[in-house]
Amino acid sequence: MTIKFIGTGSGIISEKRFHSSILLETEKSNLLIDVGDGISKALLFQKIPFCNIQNILITHSHPDHLSGIASLIMQMKLQERLNPLNIFIPTELLQSLNTLLKIHYLFPENLKFKLNLVGCDFNIKNKLENNFYFIFMKNSHITEEKIINHIYKNIGFVSASVFIHCEDMNIAYTSDIGKVEDLYLFDDLRCNLFISESTHISNEEIYRAFIKSGSEKLILTHIENEMEIYDWYQKLTELQRNSIIIAEDGMSLDLKELFASG
Repeated sequence: MTIKFIGTGSGIISEKRFHSSILLETEKSNLLIDVGDGISKALLFQKIPFCNIQNILITHSHPDHLSGIASLIMQMKLQERLNPLNIFIPTELLQSLNTLLKIHYLFPENLKFKLNLVGCDFNIKNKLENNFYFIFMKNSHITEEKIINHIYKNIGFVSASVFIHCEDMNIAYTSDIGKVEDLYLFDDLRCNLFISESTHISNEEIYRAFIKSGSEKLILTHIENEMEIYDWYQKLTELQRNSIIIAEDGMSLDLKELFASG
């Protein structure tokens, strides 16, 4: 199983980093997590064929996690994709995604491939293949209380963290979160790998949650202030640094090798 960091930046556009996006690959399947602005170019830079993407997972609808979806599907259409594409999104956001694609004239009838838009409820297993599934877990990054005008309630104000089980390995991915408590959504799931955004929560709080989780490795992504995060990292002990990876665009890790090496 391979994990590739297509983008590792935050919501602020950067010359060095594309917006946060992760690709998980097995021998039979793959899952692209989040498709923010510029995702098509990010995949192109990393020589990942658009039409090889089988499954897309969207954690929430901020532009740096969703707004590249129409462009990516258009590229697949222009390359005459034939294989089905599955897009998984929290159920509350399904209607908005449908509308977004129609606004861009991406009607199912005009595609040569089957586009499956799947709304997923929180805390339910969603199977991709044998021994490969994910669970959406609601976090507090987006809540209705943050919206001043409540006439927009029907849009769907939710954000998800994700638990992924693949090839006997458990992965926690916080995505964007709103409170420290969101770091502990995975406490009962015995994760091997803890992947966390690093923009909205302090590095110290993330590291504390990682230690409590019992995970073996911590990967930090969604990076906004590089100097701050590397300065924090350098102040850690060598033993602490050995368990932490700061993600970079294009970084690819074979997870079996990663954990075998300690």
